Amino acid sequence: MIGCQIVPGICTRPHTGAIWPGSCGTERNTLGAGRKDDAHKSIGSAILLCVIVSLGLTALYLALREPILTLFGGRVNEETFRHAKEYFFYIAIGIPFYMFGQAMNPIIRSDGSPKFAMVSTVAGAVANIILDPIFIYGLKWGMMGAAVATVAGQILTAVLAVWYLRHMKAVSLERSSFRLHGSIAMQYLPLGICSFLSQFSLVVSMAAVQNMCTKYGALDPVFGQPDFSHIPLAVLGIVMKFFQIVISISVGMAAGCIPVVGYNIGAGRGDRARNLFTRLLAAEAIVGAIALVIVELFPRQLIGIFGAANESAYYTDFAIRCFRVYLCMCHWPR
Repeated sequence: MIGCQIVPGICTRPHTGAIWPGSCGTERNTLGAGRKDDAHKSIGSAILLCVIVSLGLTALYLALREPILTLFGGRVNEETFRHAKEYFFYIAIGIPFYMFGQAMNPIIRSDGSPKFAMVSTVAGAVANIILDPIFIYGLKWGMMGAAVATVAGQILTAVLAVWYLRHMKAVSLERSSFRLHGSIAMQYLPLGICSFLSQFSLVVSMAAVQNMCTKYGALDPVFGQPDFSHIPLAVLGIVMKFFQIVISISVGMAAGCIPVVGYNIGAGRGDRARNLFTRLLAAEAIVGAIALVIVELFPRQLIGIFGAANESAYYTDFAIRCFRVYLCMCHWPR
């Protein structure tokens, strides 16, 4: 095998997009390149595990809704807590659709259809944008409308993924595919541990920041007042959303490089892989620098985009400081 792309338990051959079993990136896995029967089992196991885990998480989130919201500072005041519970409930119900759509995205790309993977993701986002004002203002659903619009977009992405799985190019899924094949799962599960630990550490840090924001905000002469107590958490949420956009761009650039790097390393061209990696770091640094300029020069405009134009002067002043301080190092490559 010349090169491959790392995905849950399957690899892609360059130029052809054909799927091959096993974890990618090592010479050892070329020994199994002819075991195409394992490919549909890998995909089926991944789908089944995704469904099981997502349903378990949904049940866990619904059972521990209030403790989780408390952990992330949702009890800053009664109104915020009420809205948080309402939003959390519907988002928790949508977890299986969200996880399924995200899990199928790399499989679709590895089957040689990156454009379809992109379209399915964008379709869900566009549906969310269109449905938000309809549900929030048209139907007057408020916070529930925002959550339902989000879940509707996730459902659309999941439905498109299901359609694609029934029309895959290189693999035909069978009923026997959807079983837990332990030996195959053990090959691709370790590949996800790094991503899991990265995301989990981010969640832990967010919880810590939000709790400190709530604790010390209550000691502030302004934000300690009931009418303004929601401001620190609301602003922090906006700043983190913008930060997430920047990180998503960087992650997307890195993900696009994976098959090219795999191809060159597999072909013995480490020099090309190093050159591409250097270019990637430079490109991500440029993205970060542009984001830094935007947040440092135009924080007030960014706040307005997120619907904070009619908030108090305290809201605006705190948001400007938060944007400039929290994102002052976002120019470093991620």
